[in-house]
Amino acid sequence: MQSVRWRLTPLQFDFVWEGLGVGELPFPFQVRSHGQDDVERSHLRRRAALELRSMGLTRGDDLDPELTDALTALVRNDYLLDSVWLPLEPAAVSPVRTIAARTGHRATLAVQLPGDTEHTGGDVLLTDIPSEAMVPAVVAELPPAPPGRHPALSVPVAQRNQPRQDDYDGGVMVASSQGYDRASRERQAVEQLTTARHLRAGELGATFRDQQGRKVRSGVLRWFDNVDDGRYLMVHEQDYGGERVIVQPADANAIGQRLHNLR
Repeated sequence: MQSVRWRLTPLQFDFVWEGLGVGELPFPFQVRSHGQDDVERSHLRRRAALELRSMGLTRGDDLDPELTDALTALVRNDYLLDSVWLPLEPAAVSPVRTIAARTGHRATLAVQLPGDTEHTGGDVLLTDIPSEAMVPAVVAELPPAPPGRHPALSVPVAQRNQPRQDDYDGGVMVASSQGYDRASRERQAVEQLTTARHLRAGELGATFRDQQGRKVRSGVLRWFDNVDDGRYLMVHEQDYGGERVIVQPADANAIGQRLHNLR
């Protein structure tokens, strides 16, 4: 991550977010509620306040205004990018979660480190970034990996989900006597790539405002790192023939371009 300006523990983040009064946490961030009852929660709230004061993150009884603005941008924004990814070998329980959010000319990059369980994240790291740097900042939070060695493939969604009957013999996929046509070979190649052993896998998305000012969620970009191979990006696209699945080798530039164009 770029130079971290603020780092909050899950306990601190829980009570800071509560104090902001801005509603639910934005996807994909997750923080558990601390305290078994109101009494314990009140005690933990005071503890968090003392920690924040000792860190210089309060102004009197209020949270530092710049930190307040950075956190508020995560829910009150005109453009947001999100990323979540998980190591699969060795398997991890909790993913790495990232948000970049823009409000006007200001943008915040927030990264939540893995937590103890699937649905509880760890420390939250925040920094200010230029609004035009949102895409490269999010892509930079992905773990490094070379692009996959196989060429890009494209198959219709219906074809991928519904293989032809003559491709089967007693439940085992076999070549027909006439051999596979190009579409069949590409479908099989896509299945081989997507079902191979993955080192890591994740997804990225975007939320933006339409012309009426309503928030709209984009489609999702999915990526995976195959063992002894490299990184692939899987996207869905609509063309004159219907929806297609595209699996392509992906480096940072390819992912960044796709993320920039998400709508």
